[in-house]
Amino acid sequence: MILLRVNHITKEQMRTSGKRLAGLVRPASRSGSTFMVHLEARTEYPHVTAIAPLNEPAGFYGQDVLSVTRQFWYDSYGNIRYPFGNDQQGNLLEVIHDAFQPLGYWNDFANYPQFEGVAMDTHIYEVFSNQEVARNWDQHIESICNRGRTIESWTKSAGSLWTVVGEWSLAAYDCAPYLNGRGVGSRYDGTYPGSSKLGDCAAFTGDGSHFFREYKDFLRRFWEAQVTSFEKGQGWIYWTWKTEKAHEWSYSAGLEHGWIPKDVNDRIYPGICG
Repeated sequence: MILLRVNHITKEQMRTSGKRLAGLVRPASRSGSTFMVHLEARTEYPHVTAIAPLNEPAGFYGQDVLSVTRQFWYDSYGNIRYPFGNDQQGNLLEVIHDAFQPLGYWNDFANYPQFEGVAMDTHIYEVFSNQEVARNWDQHIESICNRGRTIESWTKSAGSLWTVVGEWSLAAYDCAPYLNGRGVGSRYDGTYPGSSKLGDCAAFTGDGSHFFREYKDFLRRFWEAQVTSFEKGQGWIYWTWKTEKAHEWSYSAGLEHGWIPKDVNDRIYPGICG
């Protein structure tokens, strides 16, 4: 899958683009991004099966951003699904992001039969608010299992889209270096602006060989809860394969240290979500 990571209306421009901004910079037009999508769709990459034309549009800013996002999905649909300039459809799937809105917000949007080959991408993390990092391990598991039930209910409803959890991790604390931005601290240890200290980060991030046994056991439970929940839709993509320091985010470190199984179907807690 090819994904456009940073644009004027994405969350990425504010946190991980390399330039920290107080708010959104509004683009003069969408033409540059839609043209790029058009070129990508016309180029033959045999291993590319989908294009996500925009990552994480910041719909939490309100209706102005949501209106632009919805129109952008329509504009890019034509470029991705009809890249040849005629009525011939291409083979690429268009993957659109939920813009941080409940899945139900997108009922009857770009769905079959008026549209074909469109999937919804939702990103699920448990670390980007004071409320989330204050949860205990059992509360994290319960929250994720509830998200799975929501995904299952929506994907079975009329007017929905195929749904993939395109980003998720095993982090239960916002302790990874630079997770909240360069020079910005963590909510869990109270160094993030407006947060209160809940505990120390040292035990929950860094080299996985130093994680204590109960924490590793939780990471395995958290893995199984999320895989079980997200497969109630059309699947998942883990973020991320490898990190320099924060092994709670690293798939490869999870494999090495044992809290992620080599066989993704392997279960120690098969009834974890009831």
